[in-house]
Amino acid sequence: MAFCENCGKQLQDGEKCTCTESVEQVTENTGTVEQVSESAEAEAPKRENPLKGKEKPLIIAAAAVVVLLILIKIFSGSKGYMEPINDFMKAINKKNTSSVELNATLMPDFGAKLYKKYYAKQLKSDYYADVYDDRKDDFEDYYDDCDDEYDRWKLSFEMKKSTKLDKDDLEDIQDELDDYYDDYLEYYVDSYEDILDDEDDLEEFADSWEYEEKDATAALKAFMNFCKAYEELKVTAGYEVKGKFIVKSGKDEYKTDTVEFIVLKVNGDWTYYGVTGGGSLYFEDDEEGCFDFISNFLYSSKLSLY
Repeated sequence: MAFCENCGKQLQDGEKCTCTESVEQVTENTGTVEQVSESAEAEAPKRENPLKGKEKPLIIAAAAVVVLLILIKIFSGSKGYMEPINDFMKAINKKNTSSVELNATLMPDFGAKLYKKYYAKQLKSDYYADVYDDRKDDFEDYYDDCDDEYDRWKLSFEMKKSTKLDKDDLEDIQDELDDYYDDYLEYYVDSYEDILDDEDDLEEFADSWEYEEKDATAALKAFMNFCKAYEELKVTAGYEVKGKFIVKSGKDEYKTDTVEFIVLKVNGDWTYYGVTGGGSLYFEDDEEGCFDFISNFLYSSKLSLY
């Protein structure tokens, strides 16, 4: 005859006690109460289970709901604000040589689309097409230099802390963005409208930048549309993020200082807003300055308009 080590109850051979202490012990040791449940079921009066034969579909359905909730949390949870930085790092690690594509990763989605449309029109200019080709060559050289100095390098970010911006912070930023449009972008909109309204000015503009006149018109309108999209920005959320950018090469790591930058949700899209504090964004021990082009992107103007 056996006795429960926890409550002292006399047990039949092979019987397992159903006292609270025994249940907890089995749960801690095995992560399941299946054996205890079987014993308890043997002692309980038999009742017809109305769900008999349906347990497996219900369990599967419940598990599917749990998995779905986890996926929703992963893909739309609190880390969504890091999307611009993550997209930028992915583009760098894929060695994207397009300055337009790299800039677009840091923009809100609606701005990135208009920005790309503008550049597609701008490339109709022989002058800008040459400039763009030169930039692409420059980026190929940047990556080549990095590859020569660092084996199989990869850019990442080590977060130290993120702080959600409060209502007052968001209102201050909203005011700053409103002023940015009024004091800067609106000038381009007005200037280009004046050019489009005057045939002589349009012809002169097209000749200066090596456009066909119709292509010059399309490029001006595309840029105006891009600027006007920022006239009605609505800031609804934001985070101040603190951490270090890291380049890993084998077992070696090259880090920036701990820096702070802001990401904002504007018109429903997350965007990088620029560095606000901390130390240098340049990578320590990168004596050749191979990764300076990455730092320069991250030091770019707010909302990465250019």
